[in-house]
Amino acid sequence: MSLFLKDSTEVPEEAIYIDNSLLFGSLSICEERARLSRIRSLKPRVQNLALDFGSAIHAGIAALGNNNNDIEKAHSEFILTLQKQATIMPIDIMDAEKHSVERGLNLISAYQERWKGDFYETLKSDDGKPFTEVRFRIYLFDWHGVPVIFCGLVDRVAVSLISQRIVNIETKTSGTALSQHALQVRPNHQITGYIVAIRELLGLDVSETLWDAIFKSNRKPDPKGGLWGSKGIDIQKDFLRTSTSRSERDIKEWHFDVREAAVKFLKLRDSNKERWTRTNNPMACHIYGGCAFQRICATNLDEAVIKSDFIVQPWQPWLEEDT
Repeated sequence: MSLFLKDSTEVPEEAIYIDNSLLFGSLSICEERARLSRIRSLKPRVQNLALDFGSAIHAGIAALGNNNNDIEKAHSEFILTLQKQATIMPIDIMDAEKHSVERGLNLISAYQERWKGDFYETLKSDDGKPFTEVRFRIYLFDWHGVPVIFCGLVDRVAVSLISQRIVNIETKTSGTALSQHALQVRPNHQITGYIVAIRELLGLDVSETLWDAIFKSNRKPDPKGGLWGSKGIDIQKDFLRTSTSRSERDIKEWHFDVREAAVKFLKLRDSNKERWTRTNNPMACHIYGGCAFQRICATNLDEAVIKSDFIVQPWQPWLEEDT
């Protein structure tokens, strides 16, 4: 499902597309990272296992919500997603690499058990399509006559069967302790952007997001640890849900920050500089498993490194398949 907000439902291909990952991920951390990924369109030849694992877990969890908690369909979607990504991931949970197929399947099964009484029902469109993995595109402004479109993907929109409130459910996988990971719910422009999309594009009254976190441990199976311990899972500690809301002032400030960040990116893009400013904080090169462009910066844009480690693959969100 794809949604677009402007005067018509048409999505212009000549538009300038931006997203949260660019504005508040790459650009805010390191301008050069944004240039390499979005201007030079460089994509690593070898994908990050953590990213592939997280995408597959997302697909499995979405399948649970779409198929009345059918665990077999959830497991199948997890495997299918890994196959589509051509991911080379170890099968056995005993492997030294913690991102394994077996660990992913176990986490999805434990997730189903942990939240089997969550009392949230996925909303559906008039034609019966569930509001999971909903792609959205929001018109921001024109830049020299060209529309600037903010786009993204909402994980799941559901209704609480207890309060009847509509809730945005955002699923995350993390190797960080969930008590610390939960601190990311606010401030968080990604969540606020989802609220804007659900309100404006779906016309639904939603202000609350359920931050649905899953811990990726390197815990090995313990035969003495009971059902889940024997699968390398702590069913209490490995799952955490945190609620966060957004006010009208939050929405207003989101619009301001998105516009300012978008203008900054577009001015840099139009400057035609050979290189943009690199971060002066080495820690930024190592967060979330490490920046994919570390070797490029370390070798001062050595073209031989670029050709050996990357392919050129422009980001084309208007061509992405609707779900």
